Amino acid sequence: MRRTDSAQPRGWGALALPAVLFITIVYVVPMAMLLVRSVVNEESGLGAYTGLLGDPGFLAVLRNTAVLSLVSAVLCVLIGFPIALTIARSRGLFRAFLFICVVAPYLTSVLIRVFAIQVLLGTEGIVNNVLVAIGLDRADLLFNSFAVIVGLVHSEIPIVVLVLVPVIEKVDVNRLLAARSLGAGPAEAFARIFLPATRPGLQVAFVLALVYSAGSFAVPQLLGGNAAGMAGSFVYGAVSQEGDTASGAAASVMLSVAIMAVLVLFTLLTRQKIQNVVAPQLMSAAPAGPAEPGRPRRGGSGRYARRSVTGLAARLLDRSRISYVPGIVPAVATVLAILVLLPQLLAIPISFAGTRALVFPPNSYSTQWWANMFTAGWLRPLGVSVLVGVLSAVCATGLGILAAIGIGRARSKVVRALSLPYLLLPVLFPAVVAAAAFFISFLRVGLIDTEAGFVLSHIAITLPQAFIIGFAGVQAINPDYENAAASLGASRLRTLRRILLPLLAGQVLAALFLTFVTSFDESTIAIFLSGIDVQTLPSRIFEALALQTDPTVGVTAVLFMAVVSVGAVAWQVTKRLRRRTSPGTATERNAA
Repeated sequence: MRRTDSAQPRGWGALALPAVLFITIVYVVPMAMLLVRSVVNEESGLGAYTGLLGDPGFLAVLRNTAVLSLVSAVLCVLIGFPIALTIARSRGLFRAFLFICVVAPYLTSVLIRVFAIQVLLGTEGIVNNVLVAIGLDRADLLFNSFAVIVGLVHSEIPIVVLVLVPVIEKVDVNRLLAARSLGAGPAEAFARIFLPATRPGLQVAFVLALVYSAGSFAVPQLLGGNAAGMAGSFVYGAVSQEGDTASGAAASVMLSVAIMAVLVLFTLLTRQKIQNVVAPQLMSAAPAGPAEPGRPRRGGSGRYARRSVTGLAARLLDRSRISYVPGIVPAVATVLAILVLLPQLLAIPISFAGTRALVFPPNSYSTQWWANMFTAGWLRPLGVSVLVGVLSAVCATGLGILAAIGIGRARSKVVRALSLPYLLLPVLFPAVVAAAAFFISFLRVGLIDTEAGFVLSHIAITLPQAFIIGFAGVQAINPDYENAAASLGASRLRTLRRILLPLLAGQVLAALFLTFVTSFDESTIAIFLSGIDVQTLPSRIFEALALQTDPTVGVTAVLFMAVVSVGAVAWQVTKRLRRRTSPGTATERNAA
């Protein structure tokens, strides 16, 4: 049995202080300077805000941001739900295949995904070639709202699926069987039982897709052009290109306020904690209560399902017998999952193209772009990204794991209630807002165009990832281990070194891998902070995509996918070996 908070040993909370101080100095202070810059400028006061709100161009940007984000979030949920449902109800190789289709794009740089969309929707791309094959004219599919929606949906679907899978797995299948035994058809049972049970997860997935889409930068910048600019691309143009930091800061503040308003309103309506919305892993790590999630309230969901559009559609599907067709959902999910993965695979033949133009299939083949990849113009940014990624991963993982132990074992509920959301601040605000804040603050201390600037900013944005992973692991460890060590005279340092860290070895490795990948392919902050002397690989890719078509980007995509695949396989093998060799019960092995 777990000990109560009052019985927990004192002093663990101090382990969170280094992470809290780092977030305060490197993240919160720059964000405060961004806010100050928006009101303290040539037109002191709210001049920057009134100027933007009176600009028809900026109002069009706000409208694009709201509309495109909303449409993308709806499509993400509609497409991601059948994929998540099939993954949750599948086992073996088929489940692994679907997971790979979804996770592979998620672990690769958004710039590589944008490059893949450019190949897919280009004038000589697959979609236009299909249009020509069926007798239609080629269409302008790039640099408009359609291209931005495709890019946003492709970027956010993995997040939606990863949020929904654990929610769907918790739904009791016997409830559906009971509904079927009482005469409900497959679709009606799904609408009246399954959807209400998964509604909290669907809501969180929708909100995450909405806020991440609203804060997107690379997708609208490279796929939208002037016709479909969004708030992120406006901030980049104002801060980095025009040098108008006041307008960029004001736009960043407005974007942040809008996103925070959405998150706060959602938490108030659903009575969820904001940290459980932006980091659903924390919700799954908390001890489960006796109530069944998703149970219909006040007995009204069944009547509502019968009268709602969903209920009417379900009854129509049952009457037409379409819902009785076996395997229809897995078939649809498989097609959708392949479509999610397909753009990534297009980079392979493009990397061997004989010409610079993005034509698919290539008219000729060559290895010139592979040779170009191994020149100084690409190897130098690659080396910077590796160095920054390693340093950021080590520091973020160390700070995050210690903070997870400190907050997870802290006696005070107040400390936990305040520290946990505070360490998640970098997850709450869009990366483009953080990038603008880093640019404005680092410019004053000479950290622009330096490796130190990259490392500090990347630690700040990856530390929450390590903390989330570590906190979930700490919650799974029985405190009696530490109590037994303390009763035998072990100091807190010895308990940490001999008990907790060995049990958290899996979380440490996972945090190192994820934080390195995040830092390595982070593009938004890298683009803002890059200069003449120091450039990371993502900023070099952005330069290649923004200025001219360069199939060398396809080479980087292939190499990155290969590295991520090897890392993922190595992680799975390591985890299985640990499960086989770890002594103790299954619960203890999972905690390790």
